[in-house]
Order: sequence, then C-alpha cells, then structure tokens
Amino acid sequence: MHKQKKALIRILIFCIISFYCADVIAYYLTKKIVYQYIESDILNHANTASLLVDTELANQIIKNQDINSNLYLDSIADLVRFHKSFNNIEYLFTLKIINGELYYFLDTSTILLKDTSSYTARNVFDFYEQPQRFQKRIIDGINSSGSYVDLNVDFEYNGKRYMSAFSAIYDKNKEIDSIVGIYIDYERYDQIMINILKYFYGIGIIFTILFLIFSLIAIKQFNHFQKLEQKYIDDLEFSANHDYLTKLYNRKTFHKKLEYVFKSKKKGAFIEMDIDDFKKVNDKYGHIKGDEVLVAISQKMDNILKNLGLEYLIFRCGGEEFSIIYLTDYNRGIEIAEKIRESIENIVFDNKFNVTVSMGISNISDYDDIKKLINDTDLKMYAAKAQGKNKVVSRIDKIKVKS
Repeated sequence: MHKQKKALIRILIFCIISFYCADVIAYYLTKKIVYQYIESDILNHANTASLLVDTELANQIIKNQDINSNLYLDSIADLVRFHKSFNNIEYLFTLKIINGELYYFLDTSTILLKDTSSYTARNVFDFYEQPQRFQKRIIDGINSSGSYVDLNVDFEYNGKRYMSAFSAIYDKNKEIDSIVGIYIDYERYDQIMINILKYFYGIGIIFTILFLIFSLIAIKQFNHFQKLEQKYIDDLEFSANHDYLTKLYNRKTFHKKLEYVFKSKKKGAFIEMDIDDFKKVNDKYGHIKGDEVLVAISQKMDNILKNLGLEYLIFRCGGEEFSIIYLTDYNRGIEIAEKIRESIENIVFDNKFNVTVSMGISNISDYDDIKKLINDTDLKMYAAKAQGKNKVVSRIDKIKVKS
C-alpha cells in the first residue's frame, strides 16, 4: 500500500511536471505569436503614418521655423488627424538624418500636447535625445529594410514604458527623405501578457488547449479589426484625394498626377472642361439638381473612357470645372473629346433641360513646360466659350508650342 502510494505520488508529480512544462511551452509559443501580431500592428501604424507626410510641403520648413506657422501646421495636419484616431499612440513625430544623427522635424505633440508640465514639444531640428546605440539601430534598419521595430521596451519616459516603430518616408524619387517615429504605450500589450501568464501557470493541459483555440479566435478577431482599421485608413486617404460629390480626383491630386504623366513622356491628351452656364442651372432648378448634373456628367465621362479601354484620369478642379488626361494618339484624343462633348449634350435631365460643355484640348507631347501646357489648354477652353460654347478647341493660332 505504501509502495502504491509512492507510485501514485510519483505519477501525480510526473503529471504536474508534464502539465507545467506543456503550459510553459504553450505559453512561450503563444507569446511568440502575440508578439508577431504586436509587431505587425505597430509597424502598420508607422507605415501608414509615413504615407501621410507631404515631403515637398514639409521640406519648405527651415531651421527654427515657428511651429505655429501655417506652413508647419499644414505639413503636420494629416499626422495630427491620424494621431487622434488611435488612443494607444503616445507620441508621433518625424526625424531627419543629419551626419549620422537623428533630429526632430515634425512633432504632433506641438498640436496635441497632453501634459505641458511633463513633456516639452520638440522644435524643428531639435536633437533626438535617445542613446546613440538606439539611433544607430534605427538608421541601420531604415537603410536596410525601410523600417525598424523595437519591442524590447528598453527606455522609459514619465514613468511609462514604450514600444516604438520607425518607417522611412520617401520622396517622389523613391529616395529616403526622412523617418516617421511612433511610440506605443506598452501597458496596452503588457497587461495582455500578464493575463496570459497567470492563466497558463494556474491551468492544466486541457485548459491550455482551450486557450490555444481561444488564441486562434482572438487572432481572427484581431485580423477583423485590422481590416476595419485599414478600411478606415483607406477611406481617409480616399477622402483626401477625391471630390466628395463626384468621387473623381480633386484639385489637390491634380498637379501630382499631371506631373507624373508629363514626366513619363507618354503620348496623351490633356483637357480642360467647363460646364456652360452652370450658374443658370443652379439658379433655375436649385443646387441639389445642380449636384445631380455634376454627378451625371462625371459618370458619363468615366463610362466613355472606361469602355474605350484607355488609361485615363478625371479631376473635378472647381465647381463646374473638370480636367481630363488620357493616353492615346492626339488625333484620336480630339475625336474622343468630341464624343464626350456630344454625349453630355444628349443627357436630358427630368425631361426638361440639358447642358453643354466647352473644352480645350492639348497634346501633352508638344510641351516641355507643364505650366504652359495648363495655361494654353485653359486659353483654348476660354476660346471655346468665346466661339459660342459647346465646342472642343484644339488649336489657337496665337499659341506657340515647341517644334
């Protein structure tokens, strides 16, 4: 009996040790999975923030620039909105690499200062105060892969621990212009790991299996929320680049897109278009009907160009002003412009009225100066107005382009 008791105790001890080891192994495996998702989460924040920086605008800022200036506020506006969208983001800023060292450039804390007694917002070109070894890891990571994540929580500020991520900001030539940095409050993730640790050390192997199942469900739910978060970011980016009414590209995007097409040296047509006497439509039928006219014309242009299988871009640049770019032979481009004009003229609204458009069209390949391309096309559009409206003007004798 005594021997059986000893044997039973040995079996119990063996089971306890086995269950404990299984718990520890399962815990560390789960911890690895959780940390992979934490790293992905933080890096996604940093990568998204890097896309919101307009390098051309930000680089107009000079040393000791007033952080309350309109230029600074315009440069940091998108980052501030992004920072406000996520409660777990503590600090969001950009850095410049100068002589192998990091210096602050934009800092959302200049706008969202949470505690003036414990944190001082960084001015333009203030030195980044973290140790050289940490700065070197950041720079090496950016140069090798475009990003760097630190989950080691090896620094504290104001009694809090932070995990950080850094992502390269590229200019229009795909060169590294600067770095976006983001500090995430560690407590959000630290509490998760403490709860997991308590759970695994107090539960047997059966509950370990259940926890692994729960982890898979949690990961699936985490992915779901990530998709929702990404959708929100995509919607935010779409709203920034598109007209709210017609869903066409807006004026902010116009110059970037036109410059890209212009520099690509591809053959194509550029059109400036204005709805004739649109004010009369608003005055007679109301602004709601006017909006319906704008949407209908936008959809008509989009359908025509889509059905032709062309590479094209349509912009709403003002109230009733539109710009169109499509890649095709110029002579065919004029024919397409006539087709668009005629199709718009044939739209009948409420069986009561229709509208016409005046268009100026230019051959992108004829120009080596983008401002002259825009100016000449505008003049052609105004010439169409002067010639009685509802016309496509492709040439004005007084306009001279390169031979």
